[in-house]
Amino acid sequence: MKSKYFIPAVVLIAVLVVCIVVVVFTIMQGPSTIQKQEVTPPPHQEGGIQIPSSKDGTMLKIATLKQAIALVRALVEVREFDELLIKKGRRAIIDSDGKISGIGSSNDQYWTIHVYENLPDHISTFHWYKVYQGTGVVEKEI
Repeated sequence: MKSKYFIPAVVLIAVLVVCIVVVVFTIMQGPSTIQKQEVTPPPHQEGGIQIPSSKDGTMLKIATLKQAIALVRALVEVREFDELLIKKGRRAIIDSDGKISGIGSSNDQYWTIHVYENLPDHISTFHWYKVYQGTGVVEKEI
């Protein structure tokens, strides 16, 4: 006579075997196709800092506040934050007071960009970013 646990044990073993086969197959396939399909923002991104560059690899000067805001909006983390809010029926607000800070050359001057959610009773800041006018480098303020 078979134990009452025989059929559940067989099902469990079958599920485990299928899981192992799927994992092995996935590892053998190499990088995920999802990663290959990910949209990359136009500027090059390294470690949270975007460096816009022309086709020849030189730095691009950011001439307007609108361009600086576009660079911040293109950051993966900002797009993901906005997508999360869209699912909740809201949008991320990305703006600046428009003042250029810093002294010296345009490479040292920057706009401060604020990414936040405007809630009924308060503002919830996601992050503050500096966008350097002369180089287009974006730094997350800590």
